[in-house]
Amino acid sequence: MEEIHGNTEHVVVGNGSKSVARKVFGSKTAYIFGVAIVAVIAAVIVVKLGTGNDKPQTNSKNPVVVAYQQKLPSLEKAVKAKPNDADARVAYAQALYVTGDKTAAETQYKEAAKLDPKNPTTQNNLGNTYRDLGDYTAAQAAYRQAIKLNPTSQNAYVNLANLQIYTLHKPADGIATYQEAISKIGAAPQFELLLGLAYEQNGQNDKAEATYKAILSKDPANQAAKDNLSRLQKS
Repeated sequence: MEEIHGNTEHVVVGNGSKSVARKVFGSKTAYIFGVAIVAVIAAVIVVKLGTGNDKPQTNSKNPVVVAYQQKLPSLEKAVKAKPNDADARVAYAQALYVTGDKTAAETQYKEAAKLDPKNPTTQNNLGNTYRDLGDYTAAQAAYRQAIKLNPTSQNAYVNLANLQIYTLHKPADGIATYQEAISKIGAAPQFELLLGLAYEQNGQNDKAEATYKAILSKDPANQAAKDNLSRLQKS
């Protein structure tokens, strides 16, 4: 599972979806940890962050994981010093999540959500934690809450849709989520590409082809749309 992380927000690109991400980004697709909240929008720094188990990574050689492991004691201390500080709990939760302790991360995100219930980023990250712990009903509810709090929350739409399509195997639900995102945010090529892939997952190749053609009518140089359309037409 590929996780894209922003400063305090993470987005999943689907279960086993290297190929899916490549179809969206083309050959420049990457595992991303970095400076910008992504929502399948831009590639930044490459990093792979585990597969959603709940075992803290004690011997990881991943430099990002190692950096967070080193921060854990000070972040825990900050939470103990200011237990009502939502930002401190979010920072600690993110470190716990990246280092693999998803159960502890869930606890901290839930506490942060109680302290700052109108924060969509916290709801999105809580959703990812629920997802990784296998509580898909709670994950969907958290993503929905993130979207309710911020209807243009790109990461929450992507996370929800990918859970629906690749984990729950309900591509029709994922299609509806992407359509909602496009109606609220606008027809960004990245969302349209993901919608096209969702149509493919649902066996609606005619709609997928029409979606890729619509992208190319506005952006003839979009390589991912070209590749996807060519692949469909050859199949």
